[in-house]
Amino acid sequence: MALTVPNSARSNLGFRPGRPRLKPHSGVAGLRRAKAWRFHRQKGIPSPGGGWGSLLGLAGCVAALLLATGCSRAPSFNILGSFFPAWLLCGIVGIVLAVVTRLILLRTNFEKELSPLILVYPCLFLFYTFTTWLLFFS
Repeated sequence: MALTVPNSARSNLGFRPGRPRLKPHSGVAGLRRAKAWRFHRQKGIPSPGGGWGSLLGLAGCVAALLLATGCSRAPSFNILGSFFPAWLLCGIVGIVLAVVTRLILLRTNFEKELSPLILVYPCLFLFYTFTTWLLFFS
């Protein structure tokens, strides 16, 4: 024999004096939502769907959109139907010029005078790369 609860008692399930009735939730996710709602309600914290958190999120989105309006297309070259960024071309030019500089230093026997070679050649590469960028794209 099954025990049934009358409709009048069933409508008061979850009711406590001084608190609104909780809406019935289904499943584990609904139970988590109900617990979070009760926690925020007890602590006086704004619920996740409103309050300062959503206002800050909206302000962040607006700021990102305003900052993105100044972006333009990056300088690029069409080489054999493929677009290459200009910084890649400047980097390749920097590598080639650094290798040519090394060959010149080897022929003149001046490479022996350079002390930390592991720093000299990357610095030469960066110097040639940035100089190429400034000469052609500034």
